[in-house]
Amino acid sequence: MEFFEEWDATKWHFTYGSEDDPDKVVLQGGLVIVFYLLKSYAQANRSELAGVMRRLEEIMGRRLHWGYWEHPRKRGKYTPERFSAFAESVRTQPPTHVVQFTWSSGPGYDFVGDWGMRGFSQGSLFEEAWKTVSYFQVYLPVEVLRGDGRAAFEKLLAELAMRLPVLHGFAGLGFQQCDEFHRYENLELELAEQFLGFDVADPMGHPEFRDGIKSVNWYTILHRSWLEKLGGREALEQAVHNETANGLSLIDYSNGVMVKAGEWPSLGWTERDPQPAAYVAANRLLKPIRVSELRCLHMGSIVGEVRFDEMSSNDWLRRFDAPGIWPPRPVEPIAIPPTPAVDEPAEPVQPAPTAQPSGGRVLRAYPGQPCPRDGDWFSPFLKRTERLKEGEPMPGPETTRQGAVTWYLREVDG
Repeated sequence: MEFFEEWDATKWHFTYGSEDDPDKVVLQGGLVIVFYLLKSYAQANRSELAGVMRRLEEIMGRRLHWGYWEHPRKRGKYTPERFSAFAESVRTQPPTHVVQFTWSSGPGYDFVGDWGMRGFSQGSLFEEAWKTVSYFQVYLPVEVLRGDGRAAFEKLLAELAMRLPVLHGFAGLGFQQCDEFHRYENLELELAEQFLGFDVADPMGHPEFRDGIKSVNWYTILHRSWLEKLGGREALEQAVHNETANGLSLIDYSNGVMVKAGEWPSLGWTERDPQPAAYVAANRLLKPIRVSELRCLHMGSIVGEVRFDEMSSNDWLRRFDAPGIWPPRPVEPIAIPPTPAVDEPAEPVQPAPTAQPSGGRVLRAYPGQPCPRDGDWFSPFLKRTERLKEGEPMPGPETTRQGAVTWYLREVDG
């Protein structure tokens, strides 16, 4: 299946609209670029950060709708004048001050857009004392890859990696989040269990990212300082050459290299190709510089819903080490219907399901499957509860106009 055929067949499954306003998206898939930065507080680096923002504004143009700076409560509508003034403030900000911002094509703070940039540049005193890293993130729609877009995307990566003080980074498919991302982490976990090629979670500035990379993706960007741990530039080039049949290639940029895994990004869809050969090969070669342990990818559960915890975060980290590591429990196949014809109504955006009550373990089941446990099962999309006995078929329909139906049961501890 070609990339865009697979994307178009599945994208409705990882696109969630707000429960209150389903036309406004809170979580979706798309292209994600993340650079982890060291000493971004230095005046020259702040100057380059401002320049990169202006460069991306040229690409995103008037698609941007709003932004916040310094603090999430300091928000405003995008205008070229306002954006220019903020970029200038980034350039002149003292090294001791934190720089934090989001600019997005989405309709507001609670929603996500196809185009956007997000940055966190730690102040000098905090970065040196806490040994954290800063980050810069970019969101783009996959449609930019059409036609000659892949070459332009690669050129943009090399340009940004050259201008910023990049320690390492990645680019490829990921879950694009609104700034209220913590509200939807339970949905992200479910999707991460089905699409292994997507990056997950907010970038974060965890100290462990000084010691290694978070994971591999379509592109894995490495500053030249990592090459020694990989045996040197020539050894890495030979290792990549030996994996040419699996789709690996090595691309130089002015400050390091990029390992490219395939001609197209991979969804890692459990129904088709959960262990894409190029990603497995990249993971194998770059494992020596991967972090040994990840801190928890998500915040704590709010009302008992299942999110990434420390154990599952590290299972996800190792998802390409061998089949069966991730997802940690079997994921039942989800039938994805054909894309509706042009003259048929289609609502690809599905409202985010309401979180379940706290206490115990959550079970999932899908229409037509045998019920795994006696109990009161709840479907957020159908907005109803059914008392079901173990072994009887889970009720339908399999899908609604908002998306695939899932039933949940909370097993009470004790």
